[in-house]
Amino acid sequence: MLRTNQVESKGLRFDKTTPLVNRSNVVSTVLASNPTCGETPVPKPLLDEAECEEENHWGCADGTCLPNEYFCDGSVDCPDESDEGWCDAQNDPNAALPCETHRCQLPDCFCSKDGTQIPGRLEPQSVPQMILLSFDDAINFENWELFSQHLFKGNKRNPNGCPIKATFFVSHPFTNYQYVQKLWNDGHEIAVHSVTHQGPEMWWSQNATIEDWFDEMVGQANIINRFASVRMEEIRGIRVPFLRVGWNRQFLMMKEFGFVYDASMVAPFTNPPSWPIHWITMPHACTGPTKLPVTQLSRSLGNCY
Repeated sequence: MLRTNQVESKGLRFDKTTPLVNRSNVVSTVLASNPTCGETPVPKPLLDEAECEEENHWGCADGTCLPNEYFCDGSVDCPDESDEGWCDAQNDPNAALPCETHRCQLPDCFCSKDGTQIPGRLEPQSVPQMILLSFDDAINFENWELFSQHLFKGNKRNPNGCPIKATFFVSHPFTNYQYVQKLWNDGHEIAVHSVTHQGPEMWWSQNATIEDWFDEMVGQANIINRFASVRMEEIRGIRVPFLRVGWNRQFLMMKEFGFVYDASMVAPFTNPPSWPIHWITMPHACTGPTKLPVTQLSRSLGNCY
């Protein structure tokens, strides 16, 4: 359930008729489970200990019962603010449970203890390589020749004879949207990389409110639709600037707007690489939008199976 106060942001404004953006009065939040000196610590919510009468409800620290989806969603709902004060990896009530191998069976589910075992016990040499090409940031005259005359000239093809394509995660600053439209018309995927691409890096993971996420990602989807004529239903994915994933706030925004996948999470470097990623340190249950990991590769290895 999306409440009105989650999307009516005053922090970011852009003119729908001209691609101009400015930001003012940005509201910042902090993870209150680790207060700094002088701050009043936020009480810990009771959750199931409150014994709420309604199903799928948890208790605030003062006993107020609210739908469990309100906890750690980026919007304060408990009178004592406890629903947003204990959302770190150690205390998040939405934390993922350990994978149970006796219940998680192929083809619907698969547990991998170290993240490297391929489903079905296949050997790496027998698994076809699936290479996803993606590019971040602005598209303009500085890189257009590289894309149009070198990488995607039409002379590089897949084994089935089709020309190779890529996903472009487009941010707003310095982008020429006629080039975005040309790429989309040529069959490439256009996705979202935020309106402002602002710093510092940790703002995205620690300070951006759910209103900020709507402004940055949904706002950029609207800009792409307006100036590049990319159909809204075909803008399916996002990548967060600096690859700084935004906790539940980001994924609630994605779920409410209808984004299909996120491509911001970086898999730790391993040899062999994880298949496709392990979620040992991921604090949230993996539901809703799909997570496509970014795998770290080493040129010195000479292979990337």
